[in-house]
Amino acid sequence: MSTPYVTKAVILAGGRGTRLGALTEATPKPLLPVGGVPFLEYVIGNLVRWGIRDIVLSTGYCAEAIRRCLEDGKALGARLRYAEEDSPLGTGGAVRFATAHLKEPFFVLNGDTLLDCAFQPLAQLVSERAAKAGIVLREVEDAGRFGAVAFSEGRIHGFHEKGRAGAGLISGGVYLLTPAALEALPPGPSSLETGLFPRLAQEGALVGTLCNGFFLDMGLPSTYAEAQTLLPAWKKSAARKAVFLDRDGTLIVEKNYLHNPEGVEILPGVVEGLGLLRQHGFGLIVATNQAGVGRGYYSVEAMHAVNERMKALLAEEGIALDALYFCPHAPDEACPCRKPAPGMLEQATCELGISLESSFVIGDKESDILLGKGAGLQTVLVRTGYGAKVEKEGTQASHVADTLHEAARWVVAAAACRR
Repeated sequence: MSTPYVTKAVILAGGRGTRLGALTEATPKPLLPVGGVPFLEYVIGNLVRWGIRDIVLSTGYCAEAIRRCLEDGKALGARLRYAEEDSPLGTGGAVRFATAHLKEPFFVLNGDTLLDCAFQPLAQLVSERAAKAGIVLREVEDAGRFGAVAFSEGRIHGFHEKGRAGAGLISGGVYLLTPAALEALPPGPSSLETGLFPRLAQEGALVGTLCNGFFLDMGLPSTYAEAQTLLPAWKKSAARKAVFLDRDGTLIVEKNYLHNPEGVEILPGVVEGLGLLRQHGFGLIVATNQAGVGRGYYSVEAMHAVNERMKALLAEEGIALDALYFCPHAPDEACPCRKPAPGMLEQATCELGISLESSFVIGDKESDILLGKGAGLQTVLVRTGYGAKVEKEGTQASHVADTLHEAARWVVAAAACRR
Protein backbone atom coordinates (compact mmCIF):
# COMPACT_ATOMS: atom_id res chain seq x y z
CA MET A 1 0.00 0.00 0.00
CA SER A 2 1.52 3.31 -1.07
CA THR A 3 -0.21 5.50 1.51
CA PRO A 4 0.17 5.24 5.29
CA TYR A 5 -2.50 3.37 7.16
CA VAL A 6 -5.21 5.54 8.69
CA THR A 7 -5.45 4.56 12.35
CA LYS A 8 -7.58 7.37 13.81
CA ALA A 9 -11.36 7.51 13.96
CA VAL A 10 -14.23 9.56 15.32
CA ILE A 11 -17.40 7.85 16.52
CA LEU A 12 -20.51 10.02 16.51
CA ALA A 13 -22.18 9.06 19.79
CA GLY A 14 -23.97 12.24 20.81
CA GLY A 15 -27.53 11.61 19.59
CA ARG A 16 -30.42 10.74 21.87
CA GLY A 17 -32.13 8.19 19.62
CA THR A 18 -35.68 9.45 19.86
CA ARG A 19 -36.96 6.74 17.49
CA LEU A 20 -36.19 4.20 20.21
CA GLY A 21 -38.64 5.84 22.58
CA ALA A 22 -38.46 4.91 26.26
CA LEU A 23 -35.31 2.83 25.71
CA THR A 24 -33.17 5.96 25.58
CA GLU A 25 -34.86 8.02 28.28
CA ALA A 26 -32.12 7.17 30.78
CA THR A 27 -29.53 5.42 28.60
CA PRO A 28 -27.81 6.96 25.56
CA LYS A 29 -28.47 4.98 22.40
CA PRO A 30 -24.84 3.87 21.89
CA LEU A 31 -24.80 2.30 25.37
CA LEU A 32 -27.96 0.26 24.94
CA PRO A 33 -27.12 -3.35 25.82
CA VAL A 34 -26.93 -5.91 23.02
CA GLY A 35 -26.39 -9.44 24.25
CA GLY A 36 -25.40 -7.93 27.60
CA VAL A 37 -22.72 -5.67 26.05
CA PRO A 38 -23.05 -1.92 25.29
CA PHE A 39 -23.45 -1.43 21.54
CA LEU A 40 -20.48 0.95 21.45
CA GLU A 41 -18.18 -1.84 22.57
CA TYR A 42 -18.99 -3.74 19.37
CA VAL A 43 -18.23 -0.68 17.26
CA ILE A 44 -14.95 0.03 19.06
CA GLY A 45 -13.96 -3.64 19.04
CA ASN A 46 -14.44 -3.81 15.28
CA LEU A 47 -12.22 -0.76 14.77
CA VAL A 48 -9.52 -2.27 16.98
CA ARG A 49 -9.75 -5.55 15.07
CA TRP A 50 -8.84 -3.64 11.91
CA GLY A 51 -5.94 -1.81 13.55
CA ILE A 52 -7.71 1.50 14.29
CA ARG A 53 -7.07 2.28 17.94
CA ASP A 54 -6.89 6.06 18.31
CA ILE A 55 -10.55 6.96 18.71
CA VAL A 56 -12.37 10.16 19.61
CA LEU A 57 -15.90 9.73 20.95
CA SER A 58 -18.09 12.68 20.02
CA THR A 59 -20.64 12.84 22.81
CA GLY A 60 -23.55 15.01 23.87
CA TYR A 61 -26.63 13.38 25.38
CA CYS A 62 -25.68 11.48 28.57
CA ALA A 63 -22.01 12.13 27.82
CA GLU A 64 -20.88 11.38 31.35
CA ALA A 65 -22.55 7.96 31.26
CA ILE A 66 -20.54 7.04 28.16
CA ARG A 67 -17.31 8.24 29.76
CA ARG A 68 -17.96 6.25 32.94
CA CYS A 69 -18.76 3.11 30.98
CA LEU A 70 -15.79 3.11 28.59
CA GLU A 71 -13.22 5.18 30.50
CA ASP A 72 -9.94 5.41 28.53
CA GLY A 73 -10.74 2.38 26.35
CA LYS A 74 -7.69 0.42 27.49
CA ALA A 75 -9.81 -2.61 28.37
CA LEU A 76 -11.01 -2.69 24.75
CA GLY A 77 -7.52 -2.29 23.26
CA ALA A 78 -8.24 1.29 22.21
CA ARG A 79 -7.07 4.78 23.19
CA LEU A 80 -10.21 6.82 23.76
CA ARG A 81 -10.57 10.58 23.98
CA TYR A 82 -13.82 12.49 24.35
CA ALA A 83 -15.19 15.58 22.63
CA GLU A 84 -18.32 16.63 24.53
CA GLU A 85 -20.70 19.09 22.88
CA ASP A 86 -22.29 21.81 25.02
CA SER A 87 -25.17 21.99 22.52
CA PRO A 88 -26.08 19.87 19.46
CA LEU A 89 -23.75 20.52 16.51
CA GLY A 90 -25.07 18.03 13.96
CA THR A 91 -22.81 15.37 12.45
CA GLY A 92 -20.67 17.89 10.57
CA GLY A 93 -20.25 20.26 13.49
CA ALA A 94 -19.50 17.36 15.82
CA VAL A 95 -16.72 16.09 13.55
CA ARG A 96 -15.25 19.56 13.18
CA PHE A 97 -15.29 20.04 16.95
CA ALA A 98 -13.79 16.61 17.66
CA THR A 99 -10.95 16.89 15.14
CA ALA A 100 -9.87 20.50 15.48
CA HIS A 101 -6.20 19.54 15.79
CA LEU A 102 -6.01 16.62 13.35
CA LYS A 103 -3.89 17.23 10.27
CA GLU A 104 -4.25 13.82 8.64
CA PRO A 105 -7.16 11.75 7.24
CA PHE A 106 -9.41 9.93 9.70
CA PHE A 107 -12.42 7.65 9.69
CA VAL A 108 -15.85 8.69 10.95
CA LEU A 109 -18.46 6.18 12.12
CA ASN A 110 -22.02 6.49 13.31
CA GLY A 111 -22.39 5.27 16.88
CA ASP A 112 -25.64 3.41 16.17
CA THR A 113 -24.56 1.37 13.14
CA LEU A 114 -21.96 -1.30 12.53
CA LEU A 115 -20.55 -2.37 9.18
CA ASP A 116 -17.88 -5.06 9.12
CA CYS A 117 -15.55 -3.88 6.36
CA ALA A 118 -11.88 -3.57 5.55
CA PHE A 119 -11.29 0.11 6.26
CA GLN A 120 -8.00 0.80 4.50
CA PRO A 121 -9.19 0.32 0.87
CA LEU A 122 -11.36 3.43 1.31
CA ALA A 123 -8.36 5.44 2.53
CA GLN A 124 -6.31 4.15 -0.39
CA LEU A 125 -8.99 5.11 -2.91
CA VAL A 126 -9.35 8.61 -1.46
CA SER A 127 -5.59 9.06 -1.85
CA GLU A 128 -5.42 7.60 -5.36
CA ARG A 129 -8.29 9.74 -6.64
CA ALA A 130 -7.14 12.89 -4.77
CA ALA A 131 -10.65 13.02 -3.29
CA LYS A 132 -11.66 14.98 -0.22
CA ALA A 133 -13.75 12.24 1.36
CA GLY A 134 -15.06 8.71 0.90
CA ILE A 135 -17.94 6.52 2.03
CA VAL A 136 -18.19 2.75 2.41
CA LEU A 137 -21.37 1.66 0.62
CA ARG A 138 -23.60 -1.32 1.35
CA GLU A 139 -26.12 -3.13 -0.86
CA VAL A 140 -29.54 -3.60 0.75
CA GLU A 141 -32.80 -5.11 -0.45
CA ASP A 142 -34.77 -1.96 0.38
CA ALA A 143 -32.91 1.34 0.25
CA GLY A 144 -36.08 3.34 0.96
CA ARG A 145 -35.46 3.57 4.69
CA PHE A 146 -31.95 4.95 4.25
CA GLY A 147 -31.84 6.82 0.95
CA ALA A 148 -29.95 5.40 -2.04
CA VAL A 149 -26.56 6.50 -3.35
CA ALA A 150 -25.77 7.11 -7.04
CA PHE A 151 -22.42 5.42 -7.62
CA SER A 152 -20.25 4.26 -10.52
CA GLU A 153 -16.57 3.60 -11.20
CA GLY A 154 -15.51 4.47 -7.68
CA ARG A 155 -17.20 7.90 -7.65
CA ILE A 156 -20.31 8.93 -5.71
CA HIS A 157 -22.41 11.20 -7.91
CA GLY A 158 -25.34 12.03 -5.65
CA PHE A 159 -27.94 10.92 -3.13
CA HIS A 160 -31.64 10.06 -3.38
CA GLU A 161 -34.16 10.95 -0.72
CA LYS A 162 -35.57 8.32 1.62
CA GLY A 163 -38.76 6.59 0.55
CA ARG A 164 -37.70 5.25 -2.84
CA ALA A 165 -38.40 1.55 -2.44
CA GLY A 166 -36.32 -1.24 -3.93
CA ALA A 167 -32.81 -2.60 -3.77
CA GLY A 168 -29.89 -0.21 -3.93
CA LEU A 169 -26.70 1.12 -2.44
CA ILE A 170 -26.75 3.03 0.83
CA SER A 171 -24.16 4.63 3.05
CA GLY A 172 -22.79 2.06 5.47
CA GLY A 173 -22.09 4.73 8.09
CA VAL A 174 -18.31 4.55 7.59
CA TYR A 175 -16.60 7.66 6.17
CA LEU A 176 -13.06 8.82 5.47
CA LEU A 177 -12.47 12.57 5.75
CA THR A 178 -9.37 14.53 4.80
CA PRO A 179 -8.28 17.92 6.17
CA ALA A 180 -9.63 19.43 2.91
CA ALA A 181 -13.08 18.04 3.76
CA LEU A 182 -12.87 19.56 7.22
CA GLU A 183 -12.10 22.95 5.70
CA ALA A 184 -15.33 22.69 3.70
CA LEU A 185 -17.40 22.40 6.90
CA PRO A 186 -18.82 25.73 8.13
CA PRO A 187 -18.42 26.86 11.74
CA GLY A 188 -21.22 25.83 14.06
CA PRO A 189 -23.88 23.17 13.45
CA SER A 190 -23.82 21.34 10.10
CA SER A 191 -24.55 17.96 8.54
CA LEU A 192 -22.22 15.55 6.78
CA GLU A 193 -25.11 13.75 5.11
CA THR A 194 -27.16 16.66 3.79
CA GLY A 195 -24.53 19.38 3.63
CA LEU A 196 -20.98 18.23 3.02
CA PHE A 197 -21.36 14.99 1.09
CA PRO A 198 -23.82 16.21 -1.59
CA ARG A 199 -21.57 19.22 -2.24
CA LEU A 200 -18.45 17.06 -2.54
CA ALA A 201 -20.31 14.69 -4.87
CA GLN A 202 -21.15 17.61 -7.18
CA GLU A 203 -17.47 18.59 -7.19
CA GLY A 204 -16.39 15.06 -8.06
CA ALA A 205 -14.46 14.93 -4.79
CA LEU A 206 -16.36 12.07 -3.12
CA VAL A 207 -15.47 8.43 -3.71
CA GLY A 208 -16.82 5.14 -2.42
CA THR A 209 -15.99 1.50 -1.92
CA LEU A 210 -18.51 -1.33 -1.78
CA CYS A 211 -18.69 -3.77 1.11
CA ASN A 212 -21.39 -6.33 1.74
CA GLY A 213 -20.16 -7.43 5.15
CA PHE A 214 -22.31 -7.72 8.24
CA PHE A 215 -24.41 -4.56 8.64
CA LEU A 216 -26.67 -3.47 11.47
CA ASP A 217 -28.45 -0.17 12.07
CA MET A 218 -30.19 -0.33 15.45
CA GLY A 219 -32.05 2.97 15.15
CA LEU A 220 -35.53 1.38 15.37
CA PRO A 221 -37.09 -0.77 18.11
CA SER A 222 -37.45 -3.63 15.62
CA THR A 223 -33.80 -3.55 14.54
CA TYR A 224 -32.66 -3.17 18.15
CA ALA A 225 -34.57 -6.34 18.99
CA GLU A 226 -32.97 -8.16 16.04
CA ALA A 227 -29.54 -7.02 17.20
CA GLN A 228 -29.82 -9.06 20.39
CA THR A 229 -29.16 -12.27 18.47
CA LEU A 230 -27.52 -11.05 15.25
CA LEU A 231 -24.71 -8.99 16.79
CA PRO A 232 -23.34 -11.54 19.31
CA ALA A 233 -23.40 -14.19 16.57
CA TRP A 234 -21.48 -11.89 14.23
CA LYS A 235 -18.92 -11.03 16.89
CA LYS A 236 -18.19 -14.69 17.49
CA SER A 237 -17.67 -15.38 13.79
CA ALA A 238 -15.73 -12.17 13.10
CA ALA A 239 -12.98 -12.70 15.69
CA ARG A 240 -10.48 -13.92 13.14
CA LYS A 241 -7.58 -15.63 14.84
CA ALA A 242 -4.16 -16.27 13.35
CA VAL A 243 -0.75 -17.68 14.07
CA PHE A 244 2.18 -15.44 13.14
CA LEU A 245 5.08 -17.61 11.99
CA ASP A 246 8.76 -16.90 11.51
CA ARG A 247 10.24 -18.24 8.26
CA ASP A 248 13.88 -19.35 8.57
CA GLY A 249 14.42 -21.92 11.29
CA THR A 250 10.68 -22.24 11.91
CA LEU A 251 9.13 -23.22 8.58
CA ILE A 252 12.25 -23.89 6.51
CA VAL A 253 15.74 -25.11 7.40
CA GLU A 254 17.94 -22.25 8.64
CA LYS A 255 20.66 -21.52 6.07
CA ASN A 256 22.57 -18.36 6.77
CA TYR A 257 21.21 -15.59 4.50
CA LEU A 258 19.40 -18.02 2.21
CA HIS A 259 18.79 -16.46 -1.20
CA ASN A 260 18.77 -19.44 -3.59
CA PRO A 261 15.29 -20.94 -3.94
CA GLU A 262 16.81 -24.34 -4.66
CA GLY A 263 18.03 -24.38 -1.07
CA VAL A 264 14.56 -24.21 0.48
CA GLU A 265 13.74 -27.24 2.67
CA ILE A 266 10.54 -27.52 4.69
CA LEU A 267 11.30 -28.56 8.27
CA PRO A 268 9.89 -31.82 9.69
CA GLY A 269 6.53 -31.32 11.37
CA VAL A 270 5.73 -28.09 9.52
CA VAL A 271 3.14 -29.51 7.12
CA GLU A 272 1.40 -31.40 9.92
CA GLY A 273 1.50 -28.38 12.22
CA LEU A 274 0.18 -25.91 9.66
CA GLY A 275 -2.54 -28.37 8.67
CA LEU A 276 -3.63 -28.75 12.29
CA LEU A 277 -3.77 -24.98 12.77
CA ARG A 278 -5.81 -24.57 9.60
CA GLN A 279 -8.23 -27.28 10.72
CA HIS A 280 -8.90 -25.29 13.88
CA GLY A 281 -9.62 -22.08 12.02
CA PHE A 282 -6.32 -20.22 12.39
CA GLY A 283 -5.05 -17.94 9.68
CA LEU A 284 -1.41 -18.60 8.73
CA ILE A 285 0.71 -15.46 8.47
CA VAL A 286 4.46 -15.37 7.97
CA ALA A 287 6.41 -12.42 9.43
CA THR A 288 10.10 -12.54 8.59
CA ASN A 289 13.10 -10.28 9.12
CA GLN A 290 15.31 -10.23 6.03
CA ALA A 291 18.32 -8.16 7.03
CA GLY A 292 20.31 -9.71 4.19
CA VAL A 293 18.51 -7.36 1.82
CA GLY A 294 19.40 -4.28 3.86
CA ARG A 295 23.00 -5.44 4.19
CA GLY A 296 23.28 -5.95 0.44
CA TYR A 297 23.84 -9.71 0.59
CA TYR A 298 20.97 -10.44 -1.79
CA SER A 299 18.20 -8.62 -3.60
CA VAL A 300 14.52 -8.26 -2.81
CA GLU A 301 13.85 -10.30 -5.94
CA ALA A 302 16.00 -13.16 -4.61
CA MET A 303 14.11 -13.04 -1.31
CA HIS A 304 10.78 -13.21 -3.16
CA ALA A 305 12.04 -16.21 -5.13
CA VAL A 306 12.78 -18.04 -1.86
CA ASN A 307 9.35 -17.14 -0.54
CA GLU A 308 7.65 -18.38 -3.71
CA ARG A 309 9.57 -21.66 -3.55
CA MET A 310 8.51 -22.17 0.08
CA LYS A 311 4.87 -21.44 -0.78
CA ALA A 312 5.02 -23.82 -3.74
CA LEU A 313 6.37 -26.65 -1.59
CA LEU A 314 3.66 -26.05 1.00
CA ALA A 315 0.99 -25.90 -1.72
CA GLU A 316 2.06 -29.35 -2.89
CA GLU A 317 1.03 -30.54 0.59
CA GLY A 318 -2.29 -28.67 0.48
CA ILE A 319 -1.15 -25.78 2.69
CA ALA A 320 -1.79 -22.15 1.68
CA LEU A 321 -0.56 -19.14 3.61
CA ASP A 322 -2.89 -16.19 4.19
CA ALA A 323 -0.13 -13.59 3.93
CA LEU A 324 3.63 -13.11 4.10
CA TYR A 325 5.16 -9.91 5.48
CA PHE A 326 8.85 -9.08 5.50
CA CYS A 327 11.19 -6.42 6.81
CA PRO A 328 14.15 -5.89 4.44
CA HIS A 329 16.07 -3.53 6.72
CA ALA A 330 19.31 -4.03 8.61
CA PRO A 331 19.19 -3.90 12.44
CA ASP A 332 20.91 -0.52 12.63
CA GLU A 333 18.17 1.10 10.52
CA ALA A 334 15.75 1.00 13.49
CA CYS A 335 12.85 0.07 11.23
CA PRO A 336 9.45 -0.06 13.00
CA CYS A 337 8.56 -3.26 11.10
CA ARG A 338 11.66 -5.23 12.11
CA LYS A 339 10.86 -7.78 14.79
CA PRO A 340 10.46 -7.39 17.72
CA ALA A 341 8.93 -4.04 16.69
CA PRO A 342 5.20 -4.48 15.94
CA GLY A 343 5.06 -3.11 12.38
CA MET A 344 4.25 -6.40 10.64
CA LEU A 345 1.60 -7.28 13.23
CA GLU A 346 0.01 -3.87 12.74
CA GLN A 347 0.07 -4.27 8.96
CA ALA A 348 -1.66 -7.65 9.18
CA THR A 349 -4.26 -6.25 11.55
CA CYS A 350 -5.05 -3.34 9.23
CA GLU A 351 -5.20 -5.47 6.09
CA LEU A 352 -6.73 -8.71 7.33
CA GLY A 353 -8.77 -7.78 10.41
CA ILE A 354 -6.90 -10.17 12.68
CA SER A 355 -8.01 -10.37 16.31
CA LEU A 356 -4.68 -10.17 18.13
CA GLU A 357 -6.21 -11.25 21.43
CA SER A 358 -7.09 -14.58 19.78
CA SER A 359 -3.73 -15.04 18.02
CA PHE A 360 -0.32 -16.55 18.70
CA VAL A 361 3.33 -16.22 17.59
CA ILE A 362 5.64 -19.14 16.79
CA GLY A 363 9.34 -18.69 16.05
CA ASP A 364 12.89 -19.82 16.78
CA LYS A 365 14.37 -16.50 17.91
CA GLU A 366 13.77 -14.32 20.93
CA SER A 367 12.79 -11.46 18.60
CA ASP A 368 9.76 -13.57 17.64
CA ILE A 369 8.89 -14.12 21.29
CA LEU A 370 9.29 -10.44 22.15
CA LEU A 371 7.15 -9.51 19.15
CA GLY A 372 4.30 -11.56 20.55
CA LYS A 373 4.82 -10.54 24.16
CA GLY A 374 4.82 -6.85 23.23
CA ALA A 375 1.41 -7.24 21.61
CA GLY A 376 0.00 -9.38 24.43
CA LEU A 377 0.04 -12.65 22.46
CA GLN A 378 1.00 -16.07 23.74
CA THR A 379 4.15 -17.40 22.12
CA VAL A 380 5.89 -20.67 21.30
CA LEU A 381 9.63 -21.06 20.81
CA VAL A 382 10.49 -24.01 18.54
CA ARG A 383 13.83 -25.74 19.13
CA THR A 384 14.49 -25.90 15.39
CA GLY A 385 16.74 -23.23 13.82
CA TYR A 386 18.24 -21.14 16.63
CA GLY A 387 15.55 -22.18 19.10
CA ALA A 388 17.56 -24.70 21.13
CA LYS A 389 20.34 -22.15 21.68
CA VAL A 390 17.80 -19.44 22.59
CA GLU A 391 16.18 -21.77 25.13
CA LYS A 392 19.53 -22.39 26.86
CA GLU A 393 20.23 -18.66 27.04
CA GLY A 394 16.77 -17.99 28.49
CA THR A 395 13.48 -17.21 26.84
CA GLN A 396 10.25 -15.43 27.73
CA ALA A 397 8.17 -17.78 25.54
CA SER A 398 4.86 -19.08 26.85
CA HIS A 399 5.88 -22.58 25.74
CA VAL A 400 8.83 -24.37 24.11
CA ALA A 401 8.31 -27.15 21.55
CA ASP A 402 10.54 -29.48 19.56
CA THR A 403 8.73 -29.02 16.24
CA LEU A 404 6.07 -26.86 14.66
CA HIS A 405 3.66 -29.79 14.89
CA GLU A 406 4.14 -29.94 18.65
CA ALA A 407 3.84 -26.15 18.82
CA ALA A 408 0.57 -26.29 16.90
CA ARG A 409 -0.88 -28.86 19.28
CA TRP A 410 -0.06 -26.57 22.20
CA VAL A 411 -1.64 -23.57 20.44
CA VAL A 412 -4.83 -25.50 19.75
CA ALA A 413 -5.06 -26.59 23.39
CA ALA A 414 -4.31 -23.08 24.70
CA ALA A 415 -6.95 -21.57 22.43
CA ALA A 416 -9.53 -24.09 23.67
CA CYS A 417 -8.81 -23.08 27.28
CA ARG A 418 -9.72 -19.47 26.45
CA ARG A 419 -13.28 -20.31 25.46
